[in-house]
Amino acid sequence: MCHAVEKDGPSSPASMLEIKELTLRHGSRALIEGINLSVATGEIFAIIGASGCGKSTLLRHLMGLELAPVGTITLNGCDINDPDELKRECARKQFGVLFQNGALWTTMNILENVALPLENSLDFTAEERRDIAALKLSMVGLGGFESFFPHELSGGMIKRAGIARAMVRNPAILLFDEPSAGLDPTTSQKLDELILRIRKNRGVTFILVTHELASIFAIVDRAAFLDSDSRSVLDVGNPDELARKSPHIKVRRFFQR
Repeated sequence: MCHAVEKDGPSSPASMLEIKELTLRHGSRALIEGINLSVATGEIFAIIGASGCGKSTLLRHLMGLELAPVGTITLNGCDINDPDELKRECARKQFGVLFQNGALWTTMNILENVALPLENSLDFTAEERRDIAALKLSMVGLGGFESFFPHELSGGMIKRAGIARAMVRNPAILLFDEPSAGLDPTTSQKLDELILRIRKNRGVTFILVTHELASIFAIVDRAAFLDSDSRSVLDVGNPDELARKSPHIKVRRFFQR
């Protein structure tokens, strides 16, 4: 059963991210071919499908960590799939990332963790970096926990600290890898509510890799179903519509399992 979360739609229909004719490979094996997707500004977009279908691989390509042999990934005019490192860096500056386990440094308190992406920036003094990090922590409900270390935090708090770090450079787009993984239903719902609140207050666009049906139904505007058998994006649409009306039984079974 999906939990009830009030969901506002995208603030603008303008496309922010465009993926055209992208091919994903694992070694010499093609995972998904001919990916054509667009993500609108302010949209919460999910990448879904069975294990091994290429969801995490696609996310790594969106981060610019891997280059696809064919296709383009354009974020506000910058091609993330360009072999030119400087051109890829143009795109990287526009997004923040939440990794599945939070990926916090255990030897740093959470204020230091959140401030880390600003460490090499000449635009801010050390005090300004701390102030920005403290502001981001307060935005995710962790004001007052600045001096805590990761081992002193719950799983949900670690995810929130990871979100604060992902937001510290005011990105236009946030990429989340299994944000609800390992969380109990109540904590997962609170995380969903936080994502919606960030979208509403900051106009941020989200791309999530997730298999959590409750979260998908509660907050996702559209989802793309990747299929390893056909090596294609099998269907794209609103989760409720996909669950009821997708012409592909594999997609309907995913939502109705």
